[in-house]
Amino acid sequence: MPDDECPGMMETLCLRSVEGRAEMDCVRRYFDCLGAIKEWQQKPEHADKAHAMAFVAARDPRKHAGTACWGEGRSAPIWDLDSPAFDKLKDFIRQL
Repeated sequence: MPDDECPGMMETLCLRSVEGRAEMDCVRRYFDCLGAIKEWQQKPEHADKAHAMAFVAARDPRKHAGTACWGEGRSAPIWDLDSPAFDKLKDFIRQL
C-alpha cells in the first residue's frame, strides 16, 4: 500500500489525490508551525495520517479520513476519486 511501489498507507494515497490543492499548502504550514514550537510534544508518528485528518477537518469537521470518500446528499467526496493516484488501487480491485 498505497501503490505497490512506494511505502505508505491509505492516507498517503488519499493525500496524493489532492496534493495540488491550495488547502494542502495550509495543512503543510500548519504542521510546520507546530513543529517550530520547541515544547510541542505531539509530533505525529504517522505524518500522512495527521495531514489527512487536518485536510478532512478543514473541509468537513463531521467526517474522518475513512468516510471522506463518499459524499452525503449533494456534497462531493473530499478525496478526488478520479485522480490517477487511485488508478493502481482500482486496477487491483478490478482484478479480484
